[in-house]
Amino acid sequence: MKRLLVVSRLFPNNSEPLKGIFVKEQLLQLRKHFGIQVISPVPWSIPWGSKRWRLTAAIHSRHVIDGIEVSYPRYFMIPKVGRFLDGFFYCLSLLVLMKKFIGRYACDAVVVHWAYPDAFGVILMNYILKKPIFIQVHGSDINTGTRSYLTRRMIVFALKRANKVFSVAYQLREKMVALGIEEDRICVVPNGVNPGVFSPRDRNAVRAQLGLPLQKKIVLFVGNLVDVKGLPYLIEAAAFLLEARKDLLFLIIGEGRRKEALHHMILQHHLQEDVRLIGSKPHADIPYWMSSCDLFCLPSLSEGCPTVLIEALASGRPVLGTEVGDIPRLLGMSGGGYTVRPGDSKALAGGIAKTLTQVWDPDVLSRSVRELTWDSSARKICTRVSAELQAEARGGSDYSDCVEH
Repeated sequence: MKRLLVVSRLFPNNSEPLKGIFVKEQLLQLRKHFGIQVISPVPWSIPWGSKRWRLTAAIHSRHVIDGIEVSYPRYFMIPKVGRFLDGFFYCLSLLVLMKKFIGRYACDAVVVHWAYPDAFGVILMNYILKKPIFIQVHGSDINTGTRSYLTRRMIVFALKRANKVFSVAYQLREKMVALGIEEDRICVVPNGVNPGVFSPRDRNAVRAQLGLPLQKKIVLFVGNLVDVKGLPYLIEAAAFLLEARKDLLFLIIGEGRRKEALHHMILQHHLQEDVRLIGSKPHADIPYWMSSCDLFCLPSLSEGCPTVLIEALASGRPVLGTEVGDIPRLLGMSGGGYTVRPGDSKALAGGIAKTLTQVWDPDVLSRSVRELTWDSSARKICTRVSAELQAEARGGSDYSDCVEH
């Protein structure tokens, strides 16, 4: 069996069990085809003693998660002004680890998730390691990471030197082509879902289990509480709707740096009874929260192919999203909801009202994404990695299987 070394900051650890859960879910399927070892660098950030620093200090140097062995080397990070140096520090941490454990990380190829600093650091390291490199991009690493001139140059440098680039969204492929990356080098591999976990459940039974009111229309959000998720617009939309109707309950599940600001905004609008910040929940509990809602709302300002949207549809719940990334494509193909302009509270409120008015068949919604599984995602990656390794053995590269429309 060929061995893959997977490198990404986006992977769960003992302090952040939900971090990069989508990477872990894909790897659990990919290890059916390859031996898997993971390196997940974590940043030492200044100022010393800060919340980020204390979190890093609590992360184990090695850990086994669902049978996958993971190492967590540290790399130095200078917030804000020094971000253009992250890729070099990232590379240095990998080189130190490789020198110490070179036998442990023997591999046939390297798969790296996230364009910067991860992919850039791995490409630099590969001048020594000299292995086939496969980069998987997810959304914000391309959509927002390329806004800075220096970071954009480093991302393009890395992508052009990868054997293959896996994109979770067609929109990301188009953006990378505009950056000068060859189209036939890029393979679109959408995120997936575990259909044995996310499936329709009885709404009232789940609400009784979670202690939620049976008579309310519940609008749910699940994700990181960060700027790119557009949550202030969801709270403003809730304020518009709750002026006219009292049958709505908005639930926001997740943690993040914007939590305090969102809490303050909810208090300003006097919505604390109708808009609730639930906090983080174990991933095993999310299917029940999905089944409890009448509508899943994703007001993002930027996305690739959001896993949480597929999970909502697989749970038999309609989705209201924004016109970013592959959300319009996915909802258009599944017929599972609507999209509105990003950053528009009134449009979001109108979309919520419209989606709640329609009657949706949970089984039809769930079947609409039955092909989007983590198993199918892993098989696509397996096919392309195996073909490339065979082509490498013959002395060339094979891009013929990457052009999809």
